[in-house]
Amino acid sequence: MHRLLTMTVVLTLASTPALAAGETLQELAGRMYRDATGGYLNEIKTWLGMGADINYQLPYGGKTALMGAVSGGQHAIAQFLIDQGADLGIKDDTGRTALDWAHFYGDKKMVALLVAAAGPAPVKVAVPPLKTPAPAKAPVAAPNKASSARGVTPRAWTDKARWPAFTHFRVGELVQFWTSTGWRRGVIEEVRSQQDRKYLISQLDQPTWKDYYAWGEVAHVTRSPYWTGFFVGEWRLGEVMAVNTRTDGKDLYREFSYAAASEALKINGDGTYLWKAGGKVTRGTWTPAASGPGVVVKDARGVAWTLVNHTNAIEESIRKLQTARLYAPGQMSVAANRPMGR
Repeated sequence: MHRLLTMTVVLTLASTPALAAGETLQELAGRMYRDATGGYLNEIKTWLGMGADINYQLPYGGKTALMGAVSGGQHAIAQFLIDQGADLGIKDDTGRTALDWAHFYGDKKMVALLVAAAGPAPVKVAVPPLKTPAPAKAPVAAPNKASSARGVTPRAWTDKARWPAFTHFRVGELVQFWTSTGWRRGVIEEVRSQQDRKYLISQLDQPTWKDYYAWGEVAHVTRSPYWTGFFVGEWRLGEVMAVNTRTDGKDLYREFSYAAASEALKINGDGTYLWKAGGKVTRGTWTPAASGPGVVVKDARGVAWTLVNHTNAIEESIRKLQTARLYAPGQMSVAANRPMGR
């Protein structure tokens, strides 16, 4: 029988979302691109409801929310944006449309979706050449390369077993951070309080795209000992969380219930691992994740999973846990946790 842990969070009911002080519609559109890439439909509806321009092009790169959906392989999001009036003909700074990017990524389903939305191709009519020379085009300014040089290298972190402590990274430093589409690079814009333990980060190639990330999801961009060393130890797998929401008319109560983990994954310092799941024990050799911090292990079926750190202030302060997740292509991710100070 699973053990249950219940936690209640009380929130004051809020009215319809509105722009915060200093917030612009351009910033909302930037968030819409981010959420289109990640597949967050409800958030996209919120930004549109607050007035975000569905066809807004990001200052660096010129990409639209529809292009974000294409890059993230989010077919349902792309269809929703099209239904809401997204312009399929917009080109980014590389001269590519959303359809061009779908071809580039080899996403046949997305290509079919966009082609169907575009309708029949227009009939081309030959136009005789002008008898007088066309005026010379103004020289095209060289693209701004400053963004690639943004951020300074943070101090090294030599502790192999621990993740860089919160506040180790400072404002202006170049880091990588975990998103729903994997690791991305950005620059620290703000360091929050010890209570929040979050960094405000602007994406390197999209400086107007800013968001807060838990300290356990922020790391150096160059390989460091903790990239794998942090994961050594035993992790409990398979914990299930249920959320119940109720209100008394004034306050909103959210109750979180957790069914205890029933599986285990042990990462050994000698490069081996032991995975107990479904009554089976799988042994093997783990490998470092290729794109960022993490280790790769295989289950009993031979499917490769990457263990990624997701430790955050809430789990640490309330449940005294370090948290992570296992990811595999085409599979539902698996929650992992272990006591702090292991």
